[in-house]
Amino acid sequence: MKRAHRFLFLPSATGGGHIRASRAVADELERQGAETVIVDALKDYAPWPFSTVPDGYSRMLFWGGIVYGWVFKLLDHPRLLEPIHRLLWPWLRHSARRLLRENKADVIIVSHPLPVNAVARVAKEAGGPPVVGLTVDLMIGHALNVSPDVDCYLVATKSVCAQLRDRGVRTKIHETGLPVAREFEEISDTPRHTLRRELKLKQEIPVILLMTGGVGWGDIDDLLNEMLGSEIAMQIVVVAGGNESLRDHLLKIFGETKIRILGYVEDIHMWMRAADVLVTKAGPNTIAEALVLGIPQILTHAIPVQETPNISWILEAEAGIWAPDPGDCVDAITKILTDDTLAESLRRNALRIARPDAAKNAANLLSQIAEAASPFVSENKT
Repeated sequence: MKRAHRFLFLPSATGGGHIRASRAVADELERQGAETVIVDALKDYAPWPFSTVPDGYSRMLFWGGIVYGWVFKLLDHPRLLEPIHRLLWPWLRHSARRLLRENKADVIIVSHPLPVNAVARVAKEAGGPPVVGLTVDLMIGHALNVSPDVDCYLVATKSVCAQLRDRGVRTKIHETGLPVAREFEEISDTPRHTLRRELKLKQEIPVILLMTGGVGWGDIDDLLNEMLGSEIAMQIVVVAGGNESLRDHLLKIFGETKIRILGYVEDIHMWMRAADVLVTKAGPNTIAEALVLGIPQILTHAIPVQETPNISWILEAEAGIWAPDPGDCVDAITKILTDDTLAESLRRNALRIARPDAAKNAANLLSQIAEAASPFVSENKT
């Protein structure tokens, strides 16, 4: 009798996207009876300074992320790949070997670009299991994801597929969609009033959910003041993510008499479904989750270069509104709340481009890869 396939996921907590996408796929694999392990490849195994990247990620976004975006773009060049890999290999090889030695698996899934080449090279040299690259950007196929030793890639959109091809990928690329937790699809038909009652929200007043991303990035004081001064009645819920200092700051400035201020929440699918409008940074996971629920979304800011293409994609699909100015954002909220035709159009277009099956698609492909890699799957003695 064959034992259950074991899958090793290697994300890192730089923002929330890498881990959320990995967790969504891992959950689907576990429903199929597989075993999964999720390890923070940088924080738990990488040498300094790479091990400091997860904790220091939010600090990299200083000056509105302009420097981060400039470096992101600079490194996104095929000609830099080989020298970068040569530079990092002596630095990362020992930690990559230890990682794979301590975490046996039948398939390795790397969802962060920094360790992908070292992990894939170590696995290939050791005659180890197949390595799959799981990219978690909606529209960007960054060059650092590219490694000649990766067996295949799972990507969100055709845009990512095309860019990876341009950057030298010659192996199979599967367009699965960006993985989203099953809870978003399961809750999509739950009546809004049921969730509002459970979340202690008023039934008769529209709910505006303001999300700042996994690290709680962005200066939203002016936006909140503008929203509080609106003539339209609204219940404002702010999710500050993992940024406790932002949450404490907002509580100090605004209290919770007119605004509900939350930190990181596990049940974000419930808050999204309960809301009438989502106001958010243009992060890929939040956008993908909102699309599955069909919630009208207003994008207010983005990490330069990495997330700005997400804005164009949403606008072209007419599934959301771009409003970086606080006044424009409140105007957009007002239009959505008072124009049923606009609100319904945004919902319909969101659902049209949503990929609620992305995690399941990815899990099915990974199961096929594990089955094909039969030499790595041992049998239990019975």
